[in-house]
Amino acid sequence: MMDLNKFRHALEKHLPSDIPIYNVEEVSVNSTSATRLLEEADYLMTVETEDVFF
Repeated sequence: MMDLNKFRHALEKHLPSDIPIYNVEEVSVNSTSATRLLEEADYLMTVETEDVFF
């Protein structure tokens, strides 16, 4: 089993710096799927475009 802090740091290395990880919790391999255990997720998406005229 991997240490939670090691997992968090490994995950942070692969994410953009502006995507924070607020919490990491251990889930048993025999548990319900992680997506079913998820209580809350917040997403903010910013899309920038150039003015393009056809």
